Amino acid sequence: MKRPKISVIVPLYNCEPWIERVGHSLAEQTEGDFECLLIDDAGPNREGIAKAETLVRRDRRFRLLRHVRNLGMGAARNTGIDNATGEWLAFLDQDDLYFPEAFQSLLEAAQRTGADVVEGLVERADGAAPLPEVSLRTKKEPLTIFEGENLARHVATLYLPSQGGVNLWNRLYRRSWWGDKRLDPSIPGTDDAVFCAQHLWRANSLVRIPAYVYRFSITPGSQSSTLSLRWTRLMCQSFEAVWNAYKDGLLRTYPELSESAKAALQWVLVRWIIYKCWHRRSDYSPEERRQIAEAIRHAKQTIDIRLPLKAALRLRFFDLFS
Repeated sequence: MKRPKISVIVPLYNCEPWIERVGHSLAEQTEGDFECLLIDDAGPNREGIAKAETLVRRDRRFRLLRHVRNLGMGAARNTGIDNATGEWLAFLDQDDLYFPEAFQSLLEAAQRTGADVVEGLVERADGAAPLPEVSLRTKKEPLTIFEGENLARHVATLYLPSQGGVNLWNRLYRRSWWGDKRLDPSIPGTDDAVFCAQHLWRANSLVRIPAYVYRFSITPGSQSSTLSLRWTRLMCQSFEAVWNAYKDGLLRTYPELSESAKAALQWVLVRWIIYKCWHRRSDYSPEERRQIAEAIRHAKQTIDIRLPLKAALRLRFFDLFS
């Protein structure tokens, strides 16, 4: 049986609102030589899995793998990796989408450069927005190749908005480079960020194309859109885990990048967490505000971040006033 060019791994959990869009997004790819591994992570709502079964019967490129109990995103991705047969790995979250020419454009860049990892740009849009139907939007920038210390600097600052991001999903990964690497699911929601911090800088090269390949959907009511207590605490734990991954690997080889990594983590802690939680502080109970402030302070201390004055004042008073 011919080996597909790309294995796309899609964890599914209560996926009913999005699974048909996922199937359409992949079926519309201009590069159709892929397999899609749908991982049923045992969510209680089974309507989406019934639709996934229909998708599998309709298109042989789709396979459904099942967990007997819920194991989380990281474990679901590992199940997909274990069963993937493609030359490249790709990752798609169940409520997100690929632009139609994503695979073709990423593969062309990989073939031109021989890179181990190829990444594109991410568009953030409302989860109810229509599917992209036009060719890729591009920026007037050249293709960028990162190697050696430049690659390490790129990885150390992935949290900055100008960089590729700490998620897995806007990239293709050469399977021969990925090898037996697996994601660590021990901290829910942070397996991809820690993987990027641990491993991306070790690639022989990473290429970024100046084109939008992936749509990240902002889903109303999700933990991230509502800044729930659980999500906020998980994000603070994620920042700490990423910092520890940097210290154990990248910063041992490139200690001069320590301040750059701290600056990127400071940016995301301030912009994603402190400022947003401050503006929504009346939505939290006094106990929730106390726990959020405690999680932020712990992350700040672990990473040894010095906050800008405005952010420091907001953190100082966050759990005192609503």
